[in-house]
Amino acid sequence: MRSTSLERAALTSSDLVGADLTDARFDRAVMLNAIMNKAILTGATLAHADLSGATLNEAQFERANLTRVRLVGARLADTNFHGANLTHADLSHAGLRRAILDGARLHYKDFDGADLRETKLDKATGLEAGKLIKARIDHTTSLPSHLSEDPAVQVCIADWEAAADEEAEARVPDVDWEPGRQEM
Repeated sequence: MRSTSLERAALTSSDLVGADLTDARFDRAVMLNAIMNKAILTGATLAHADLSGATLNEAQFERANLTRVRLVGARLADTNFHGANLTHADLSHAGLRRAILDGARLHYKDFDGADLRETKLDKATGLEAGKLIKARIDHTTSLPSHLSEDPAVQVCIADWEAAADEEAEARVPDVDWEPGRQEM
């Protein structure tokens, strides 16, 4: 399917796992809830496409044009966006753990509620503190120095790490509790 043109295609819930879609055109395609784990979309164009709810773990979007793409709630763990254009993209509530966004253009991007833990953003361009602090970030998120030193970003990281500590503590069983023993 290399260099295929599927502009304005309706591909909701499609299964494209592992597909080689290098240089394909998906402009304005509707691909809600598509399953595209390990798909290769190097150099592909997905401008104005809607991939909300899609599963794209370990996909390759190197040098892809994702201008104004909607990836709301998409699962993008371990995905490579090196050199991709994500200008005006909507990645709100997307799971981007361990994603690589080095060299990606992230101007005017919405990260509201996105999970950016363990994500490489240190060489991305266009990142703004005001957008970044709406995402889940912590000390494992690799940020450009001007953002890692920003006081608002530091507060956001501290808040998320405190919340993670509370979650971990809530999962630890009470050491005084014994199975079958009833409290009086």
